[in-house]
Amino acid sequence: MKLLKTISLILFVILTASCGKDPCKEVICQNAGSCIEGVCECPPEFEGEFCQYVNVGEYLGTYQVSYEGCFQASPEHSVAVAEVFEEKETISLTGLGDYACPGGELAVEGKVGLNSILLPAQTLCADGNFAGYTYMGQGSRKGDSLLLTFSVSYEADGVARQDNCTATMVKE
Repeated sequence: MKLLKTISLILFVILTASCGKDPCKEVICQNAGSCIEGVCECPPEFEGEFCQYVNVGEYLGTYQVSYEGCFQASPEHSVAVAEVFEEKETISLTGLGDYACPGGELAVEGKVGLNSILLPAQTLCADGNFAGYTYMGQGSRKGDSLLLTFSVSYEADGVARQDNCTATMVKE
C-alpha cells in the first residue's frame, strides 16, 4: 500500500509539473524581442510573430528630395514612400527620380533593412512604345533622412542612356 501511495505521489508530481510548462520554452524571439506568456514583444524597429521583420513604419511618409546626376523636372520635388502590403519589408517610392511614365505614376520598390534600402533591378513603365526605365541601387536611413544612390537606364530618341543618381531625401 505504501508503494502504491509513493507511485501515486510521483505520478501526481510529474503530471502537475508538466501542467506548469514555460510557455516561452519553445518560442524564439529574434532581434532582441522578449517572450512574455508565449508571445514575442518586439522592439519598435521590428515586427512579426517572432520579431523577424523590420518595421517599415519608420520609412513611410512624404520626402522633399534633391538630386545629383539624374533628371529632375522641378527643384520642389517630393517622393511618397508607402508600404507594400503583400510583401514584408518592402516599400514603394512614388516619383523617385521624377521620371514620367506614359499614362501612370512611377513607383519603385525597395527592400528595407534596419537602416538600409535595396532597390533591386526592376523595369517600370514599359509598354508597346517604350522599353521603360530600369532602376537599381541602394541607400541608407538616418533619422528622418534617406540617402539613395541608384542608376536609371532608358532609351530616349533612339539613344540608350543611363543616369547615375544620388537622392537626398528629408521627411516632411
